[in-house]
Amino acid sequence: MVIDLTDLSSIGQLKAQGDFRSVKSLVAKALGFAIKANSWDGLYGQLCKIRAAIIENHQQLCVLANNDAAIRAWGFDKAKKALSVLLGVKLPAENWPQLLSRFQQVMSAFLPNETLNGNSPLYTHEEKVRKFDQIKFQNFVNSSKLEGIDVTKSHLSMAELVKKYTEIGKNVHG
Repeated sequence: MVIDLTDLSSIGQLKAQGDFRSVKSLVAKALGFAIKANSWDGLYGQLCKIRAAIIENHQQLCVLANNDAAIRAWGFDKAKKALSVLLGVKLPAENWPQLLSRFQQVMSAFLPNETLNGNSPLYTHEEKVRKFDQIKFQNFVNSSKLEGIDVTKSHLSMAELVKKYTEIGKNVHG
């Protein structure tokens, strides 16, 4: 059984997963280490704290998640402390592989749709905007082909291309 940490809206949601010990064990399995909590309130509070820290530091964490060299540049002790602060939980680790693995495991537990170093890497906001614009342009080119218009890569903005496309359409279709 796997626990979903992406959308914890209440303690009841945790309790629905089973008894306290088994849920705490599932959380430990998801994160790669045990959280110190003796009650449902404590466990839920810790998970909310981690989720809030990840949301608050999302952009910086995304950059670090795909750049082990940036983490290693800090040195082990400083990296361990910095990642713990950014994630809102103390990462127990004795060496680099353990630290990097636990960091990525916590990130993927709370952001499973943005897997790390895998098929769908985490992107910064700027990268997402750039990728969206590329896809939007390619869709525009493809839809233009359906109208018999050959659109090539241009220095024009999307708004200027749409205006040009509209003018061409008016001339052709009346």
